[in-house]
Amino acid sequence: MHFIGVYCFLSLFIFVLSETKNLTNKRTFIVDYEKNEFLKDGEVFRFVSGDLHYFRIPKLYWKDRIQKIKAAGLNAITTYVEWSLHEPFPGTYNFEGMADLEYFIKLIQDEGMYLLLRPGPYICAERDFGGFPYWLLNVTPKGSLRTNDSSYKKYVSRWFSVLMPKMQPYLYGNGGNIIMVQVENEYGSYYACDSNYKLWLRDLFKSYVENNALLYTIDICEQKNFDCGPIPEVYATVDFGISSNASKCFNFMKKLQKGGPPVNSEFYPGWLAHWQEPHPTVNSDDVVRQMESMLSLNASFSFYMFHGGTNFGFTSGANINDTNENIGYVPQLTSYDYDAPLTEAGDLTEKYFKIKQTLENAKYSGTNDTSLTPMLKAAYGVYYLQPLVSIFETVTHRIKPVTSDTPLTFEVMDINTGFVMYETTLLNNNFQNPVNFTVNSVRDRAIIYLDQVQVGTMNRLKANTTMFLNISNDSSQKLSILIENQGRINYGDFIEDRKVD
Repeated sequence: MHFIGVYCFLSLFIFVLSETKNLTNKRTFIVDYEKNEFLKDGEVFRFVSGDLHYFRIPKLYWKDRIQKIKAAGLNAITTYVEWSLHEPFPGTYNFEGMADLEYFIKLIQDEGMYLLLRPGPYICAERDFGGFPYWLLNVTPKGSLRTNDSSYKKYVSRWFSVLMPKMQPYLYGNGGNIIMVQVENEYGSYYACDSNYKLWLRDLFKSYVENNALLYTIDICEQKNFDCGPIPEVYATVDFGISSNASKCFNFMKKLQKGGPPVNSEFYPGWLAHWQEPHPTVNSDDVVRQMESMLSLNASFSFYMFHGGTNFGFTSGANINDTNENIGYVPQLTSYDYDAPLTEAGDLTEKYFKIKQTLENAKYSGTNDTSLTPMLKAAYGVYYLQPLVSIFETVTHRIKPVTSDTPLTFEVMDINTGFVMYETTLLNNNFQNPVNFTVNSVRDRAIIYLDQVQVGTMNRLKANTTMFLNISNDSSQKLSILIENQGRINYGDFIEDRKVD
């Protein structure tokens, strides 16, 4: 009896010690507001990250781009998660090929790098509809996006119930490499400023992330954005480029949270490009100057973008540079080179080497690897494009023709991107030529045909577009309007951008 009692006591004692050890070994990534530092497992930590979006790079090249970012001296990668890529149709999910997010995360982890995850649900990112799936426009009322509307929240909750369980094993506290998870994106720049929505979304994130990674927000370096963007109990960070005063921008964070480490979550070493505009460039020396300023302030920061990549297919978005959404509409390029340190093709630039040298001089660089091989190029000669099929042939139709008394939007016809041909027959009438032909709103470019002969074009840059048509009076004619969706608006108050309207 005596020996049995001692054995039980020893077993219990060993069990308690084991549990205590597990608790003390718990991985943590937190903010020390008093010392203005990040603490990773209790040790001071700072990150220099680079934005790299898996959905803009062929899967074959993911590892190459990650290794090149690491070789520049960065210790983290930042990426958005694009809802529209992963749920292209309601309840249909895709995590294969270019959408293999878990494989992308594992490659980053294999390189010993950390990850800042930006799941949205809205991401902007110069992507069509800001990363929202087009079908949201069919299932939510106007004005409901990024608000506390129950129908919008229903679809966000359903999407997160698929995405976030996949992300949980990769959270830092669970043994993974995701140290930070963004809640929404630059919400301070959106007109809705819905506090109930922000709190609801925060709690949704918390239900999956718990204390296993740090939740954070990002807002533009302006007071009006910090008036609405931050969320209680979520670490607020700022974004800015080379021309901003770093100390002034970080003060927005300090004033709001009474401390914490300074973070520039989107530091712009380049800029995005629109059609019919000069390709933007940012001087490398200016990038280095701002880097040095932030390093001297003990800031963490993420280059947006370190490698831009490509908006494949019809995935690029559009901006509004005027208060009128039609007159100010400017679509973005397929290329997302961004004048980034790594080119669209993955080549190392002067900017890349200057960034690398700056981090080495600051004794920050995590690697001295200089053995990176340049991307191989090939000359394919001259290719001549030949006509294959006419747009008027039925073989080109992706869906069966739809009959309607009035033009239907792309979304109503369950069409996401590309082109739609609208046709009607003009019956014999006593037209007085030329006839005024007016379209009140083109979303975004229209080519006009009479009996399959092009007679003109219209575009969105004019709120009301009128042209003159000569209509035959002695026979019926077919009027055809080929509409091109050049990208839904991805930023600002006009993101509910239906094609055609």
